[in-house]
Amino acid sequence: MAYEDMKTLGKSVGLEIKDRNEMNLFLKYQHDIGNLIYFEDIPDLVILQPQWLVDVLKCLVSARKFQIRRNIVYNSDWKGLETTGRLTEDLITQAFTGEGDGTDFVKYRRHILQIMQKFDIIVKPDIAEEESVSSLDENGEIDKSKMPTVHYYVPCLIKSKAISNIVDSFKVDGKDFNRTSWMCMHFDFLPPAFFNHVLVNYIRRYQISREPSKHGSKLALYRGMGVFNLDSSGRTKLAVCVSKHVILFQIWKWCKHSQVFFKDIWEHAEASITGIKGRYKMNVSYTVKMKCCNGSYDNPDGMVEMTKLESEEEYFCDEHAELHKSKDLLNSWFREELNAEMLNYVRLAKTVTDLMPEVMGEQLKSDGFEITANTSMTFRSLFTSFQLQNKHKPTNGKWASPMCPKEDTEIGVGDDVKRWRFVLNELKNHSKISDESIVGLEKVLANVFIRSEKLFESCSFVSKYQKIMTDMFEANDYDVYLQKVKHEIIPDTFEVNIRRHFQMIMQEISVGKILDQMMTHCMLSIEDRRHIEQHVKQTEQNQALLDIIINRNRSTFNVFIDALRESGYDDIVELLSCDLEDITVETRTTEMEGLSAWTVPLHKVRLQKNYVDIISNIKHEAVVDHLISCQLLTIDDQQIIEACAAQTEKNRKLMDRLLHCGEKCFMEFLNALRSDDIYADLANQIGQTVVTSIDIATLQSCYAKM
Repeated sequence: MAYEDMKTLGKSVGLEIKDRNEMNLFLKYQHDIGNLIYFEDIPDLVILQPQWLVDVLKCLVSARKFQIRRNIVYNSDWKGLETTGRLTEDLITQAFTGEGDGTDFVKYRRHILQIMQKFDIIVKPDIAEEESVSSLDENGEIDKSKMPTVHYYVPCLIKSKAISNIVDSFKVDGKDFNRTSWMCMHFDFLPPAFFNHVLVNYIRRYQISREPSKHGSKLALYRGMGVFNLDSSGRTKLAVCVSKHVILFQIWKWCKHSQVFFKDIWEHAEASITGIKGRYKMNVSYTVKMKCCNGSYDNPDGMVEMTKLESEEEYFCDEHAELHKSKDLLNSWFREELNAEMLNYVRLAKTVTDLMPEVMGEQLKSDGFEITANTSMTFRSLFTSFQLQNKHKPTNGKWASPMCPKEDTEIGVGDDVKRWRFVLNELKNHSKISDESIVGLEKVLANVFIRSEKLFESCSFVSKYQKIMTDMFEANDYDVYLQKVKHEIIPDTFEVNIRRHFQMIMQEISVGKILDQMMTHCMLSIEDRRHIEQHVKQTEQNQALLDIIINRNRSTFNVFIDALRESGYDDIVELLSCDLEDITVETRTTEMEGLSAWTVPLHKVRLQKNYVDIISNIKHEAVVDHLISCQLLTIDDQQIIEACAAQTEKNRKLMDRLLHCGEKCFMEFLNALRSDDIYADLANQIGQTVVTSIDIATLQSCYAKM
């Protein structure tokens, strides 16, 4: 009965219905107590006799033996319903057309179909793209007369097919194919009809994929499994299937990269299950588990709880009898989304770290520079090579500057090397590149490759660059290139100056006093000193010191210069100070650099900041005796100290021991100094030495870079 009919009926008995909300409440109550059937979202149909609805449904969903008396079972559409679950419009009309009183349901057709869709008895899928293409006329316009009719499907009548056969049809082991791990909902108990509701949910949400076949493709929809397109190209698909009490999800990709964010797919799956449970009042629960990508859907072995994967790096796969990395399973579904700014970063980073070294390597080879398989192709190595040979000097004469060379006037090879440095520096200072920023940087690099290709026509630098800038990347690529950029070192000009005069410096300097000064400024640790002094020859010690300075920062170099000057090496200072880049040491960066879970103890910093004063002023004997009496030094330590010839050397050995001892030894050292009036002021000076966070970070960075 329609709502308007109810109004007419009420009016005929003197009950005029004016308030629709009041009538709605009445009908809902009668529905709840079982007197009639009424759905608020289908208000125009009120079923007074529930048996009537049962009779309607039997027209389509019933055993064949109950339909034999009707000629409808001999209809080809009926056979299609029985074999594929497809319900055509013609078959619906025939089924709803009765032969006796009360059996003609055609006039309620629209409402009946709404009810059947409401309870997932039937579903109308999205039209497959392959079919819609044939509906275009010669002018490319849609010809509605050629449009295929989109039929309904009855999930409970869809025939099953071995899932392994379906998977084989899609050739999931072919070239350029990859797939995610299996996401599994392991239910304690799964009602047989539950998966039908899940399947209907996906049929409504996504386009059904078409299963390839020699006899023509068909919808990949079966009892127990469905395959759906996640993008318009059909290159990314979602497989949803059920095995016993487990519902499984896997994504198939016929491309390296995908714009689909798989975490959202899983979140929708969980939301769908929650909705179905609430809608049909099913009290079922499940545990989220995962399987490796090559695991069999119907094999419970190898299925592991996701919480375990999140807490452990590896797990043993019982199905394959081997260890799998937990992150491999998790990342295929839950890695971070790569947004536009991150994608910009990856493209630039790949250009700078992969393609630019190739360009600069070609230039160096053409200049006679020997490049072999063992040649380092890092920015640091190649940039330094250009500086040392100095053949392609930049237009402004300076190799290092914070500004990018001018595009109209500074277009030499040296200028392009500087552009490489500029873009790399931008990537080091930013973890993401905005769309506005990439426009300028992209143009800078494009011009570099255009100029380089004119010099080396066979290298196709421009096309390689264009490919990188149009390629799609995934979140793990972002992590990889963040690390690559981080580990690329932009050499300061002092490094080139040292390398240019390396041999001369090695032969001329003596490191003893230089090391004292650098330790006092916390630019070297006691471990650095041991590393340097382990070498017997002076030239080897000099080389070890220079290697350390090259691998440190400008602050270390500046202290080295001051130490050289105080030691009388003014000519070397002049050579090393030539053409230095003007930079300001960033205090905040220095302060944070090197900080970790372990922090250099304050007493070590105080000792080092007074290193020169200590080794230059004290006599060691009484101090050593006191520390031995406190059982903080041994007789062996004393003998090692006494073996040194000069007093300064003895004091250096004592400081070596003090810097390897704990705070108690430090306090007793101060007590030993205070016991002699001559050293009391020095003891107070050491004990009251101010230690800043920069001092700690500076010294700690020495340990971090060993």
